[in-house]
Amino acid sequence: MAKIEKIPYDKLIADKIIKALEDGTAPWVKPWSASDINKISPINIVTNKQYNGINYINLFMTAMERGYDDPRWMTFNQAKSIGAKVKKGEKATLVKFFKFTETREVLDEDGKPILNEKGEPLIEEKKLENPKLIWHYVFNANQCENVPELEQIEDLDREFKSIEVAEEILKNSGADIRHIEGDRAYYSPNKDFIVLPKKEQFLEVGEMAYYSTALHELGHWTGHESRLNRDLSGTFGTPSYAKEELRAEIASFMLSSKLGIDFDPQQHYAYIDSWIKILEDDSKEILRASSDALKITNYITDLQKERAIKQDKEVQIDRINKEALFDKKTYLIVKYNEKELAKAAGAKWDNKAKSWYAPIGASKDKLKQWTFEYNESQSTNIDPVVEFKEVLERQGFIIDGLPILDGKIHRIDTADKKKGNKNGWYLGFSDGRPNAIYGDFAKGQDSAKNALKWKSMSSELESGYSKQEAKEFKEEYKAKQLKAQEELFKEQLKSAKILEDEFNSAKKSDNSHSYLVAKGVKNYNLKIDKKGNLLIPLKDIDGKLWSLQRIGMIDKDKKSFKMIGVLRTKDERDKDIRYPSKIEGTFFIIGQDKLKESNKIIIVEGYATGATVYEATNLPTIVAISSNNMEKVAKEITNKYPNKKLIIAGDNDISNELKGKENIGKLKAQATSLAVKGELALPRFTKKEIEQGASDWNDLHKSRGLDEVKKQLKIAIEKIKTKEQTKKLQKEQEQNRTKKRFRQREVVRKQALRIK
Repeated sequence: MAKIEKIPYDKLIADKIIKALEDGTAPWVKPWSASDINKISPINIVTNKQYNGINYINLFMTAMERGYDDPRWMTFNQAKSIGAKVKKGEKATLVKFFKFTETREVLDEDGKPILNEKGEPLIEEKKLENPKLIWHYVFNANQCENVPELEQIEDLDREFKSIEVAEEILKNSGADIRHIEGDRAYYSPNKDFIVLPKKEQFLEVGEMAYYSTALHELGHWTGHESRLNRDLSGTFGTPSYAKEELRAEIASFMLSSKLGIDFDPQQHYAYIDSWIKILEDDSKEILRASSDALKITNYITDLQKERAIKQDKEVQIDRINKEALFDKKTYLIVKYNEKELAKAAGAKWDNKAKSWYAPIGASKDKLKQWTFEYNESQSTNIDPVVEFKEVLERQGFIIDGLPILDGKIHRIDTADKKKGNKNGWYLGFSDGRPNAIYGDFAKGQDSAKNALKWKSMSSELESGYSKQEAKEFKEEYKAKQLKAQEELFKEQLKSAKILEDEFNSAKKSDNSHSYLVAKGVKNYNLKIDKKGNLLIPLKDIDGKLWSLQRIGMIDKDKKSFKMIGVLRTKDERDKDIRYPSKIEGTFFIIGQDKLKESNKIIIVEGYATGATVYEATNLPTIVAISSNNMEKVAKEITNKYPNKKLIIAGDNDISNELKGKENIGKLKAQATSLAVKGELALPRFTKKEIEQGASDWNDLHKSRGLDEVKKQLKIAIEKIKTKEQTKKLQKEQEQNRTKKRFRQREVVRKQALRIK
């Protein structure tokens, strides 16, 4: 049987374009009305973003060839996510993307996550050193069933709106455009100006012919060395000249699509033969041309955006001059229970300064009640103790009176819990430059290492420490932190001893506990405390028990009580006796007996999820208790078992994303998988499941059964197998190459000996 040769992607596209050029049907060699372009300009049905570059050209031409009248495209999984279905026998279209960034947590100078006003890690887009190439197969909405109805695109007002937008683009570009008698239109790279015929000379062919010509020449104008710096040295009839014409014409067509204006190309027939030859000689040229055309389009539209921003600033400055508005960034005092009011009045959060502030242009009257006497550009004599109290209150802590900066740990309430909870703590120092560390036990901020930090703002503004003084202060500050950490560690050891004794003497649980029944999972070596709560032992990588998670019985609202640490008596609560527990780096193992034999380990957040995943895979499963603890646990496991492959089976709260909130479980799982180079697995839900609030693997189990969990997790497991097989094959190939080189050297050596 003859071997079928796989045709490269660029060759497929180039062949398609060559045929279209020969037939005169390539998109940029025929006139289009704005409404006709809009009807098939490809967009993604989920993100509602337009495809760009070669993907735009490929999908646009595919729609033309197949007669599609819907601009929306989607992957197979995206179709499922919106309740649609790809029709049987439909052929997909291949598109390619380069991933240039990835999401990561923003870290402080100590390598710890910086938290936002909600106490959640701040996420940033990080540029990748080596962009990743990603391929997708997509289907047009015409190829699918049950697709939401397409919102009709109104025909554009060609006589006014189209011309106005095009005229504005030319004006805001800042290009030197000169109108002369005659029919010549060109761009002069040496003198950097554009020549166009006078507008009245286009009366017979129509106004849009003028604007299409102008935008085409503006495309050439972007190639100047002071802009996008392309090779503009070619003369008419040369390949380099034809290549530049191809870029400008595609860019002009893309611009018409983006701006919603008619497209009327001129003199394109002079270059068709040259374009065909270029693509026949080098199929990759279409990728380079479409990439440059996209850069041209973005450059021109960015100029438009910059002009709009400039106009907005001018309007804002005008407003500031007329009204009582802030003319500089000004910090505010906002209590935790007033943050929503302040936000509604125009306040914004400064994550670095850990403070609310009034941005430029905000109303002084609306923010009057939170305004105080100092801002970022002036010093203040505010008492550091008062300053620290304000910081604590802004971060959601409740403190009666003023904080005590005496080098000892003090307990305080958090605003998000019942009064008297004492989940918060702080340790402050008043000598030298006032400073403190503080945190919330419920958020895992249970040690100096992962605590929040404060240094007096007023002292920082007023003092001018020398380098030596700053060095001495830093050393002194670290020594205080170490002392605080040692003190907290001693308390955690005491708590660990109490909890270890409790767990050892507790009764074993069975499968009848209401929490286990409600979640549909089994008991895996759990115990029960005297109040009927499930006890989950949390140990470190060396097997030392540090804490217990307690899970109560299911109540009438189908919820259960959860807490970590010592269950205090009423007398201990009245006397404010606390038992801080170590959480960071601790976990619970389901299937520990399989840990040695298995080369794969799964890491999850909670117990019910862990039990579900273990029952679906029969692989050792690590329960990290919270998403904040996953990365630390994963690193500990990797260090101890460097040859085992990790699967990070995170939560996926898509309903939060739809509400504009952060999908914390997903973000934490992604960060963990990147940190340990593990395989990421997130549950995928139907639209109905998302509406019902499904977010983890146990929710998927209850909704569609254990087989669906097995099916989805199998994808991640198979990926690991494939990678292992590939690695093994590469190793064997390298060994074979080494053996071959050795044999060749031996032959050469023996031949040399014979010659001698």
